[in-house]
Amino acid sequence: MEITWNSVALNAQQLKQRGITHESSVVMVSSSENTQIGDVTRFALQSLGSPMIEVHVPFESNTENAAGTRNLLSEVLAASDFIVDCTGGILSTLLENDALNEAGTQILVHDSLDWVLATPS
Repeated sequence: MEITWNSVALNAQQLKQRGITHESSVVMVSSSENTQIGDVTRFALQSLGSPMIEVHVPFESNTENAAGTRNLLSEVLAASDFIVDCTGGILSTLLENDALNEAGTQILVHDSLDWVLATPS
């Protein structure tokens, strides 16, 4: 995906159609594996005026601290209205609990064309 203002505007429109507004709290989860979609998404969320924090997830999923990372990440993510997953699937492998479903947090993932609601695992 090339980073152009058109791609930023398209992603902003898609995220807005999924319900993200300037009043939504958003956590953008990124990784070093998918930097282009992360960059485009960051600009798109900023253009919507959404309060956003970015959490960078390390690619190494088999770390000694995997359980602690998973629990901390779950707490941070459950406190938001939306999670915008720019990790290409790393986030779903890290989260193995239902804390987000209980909190009602919506997870949006990019399917190469559009932002779609993640299906619960």
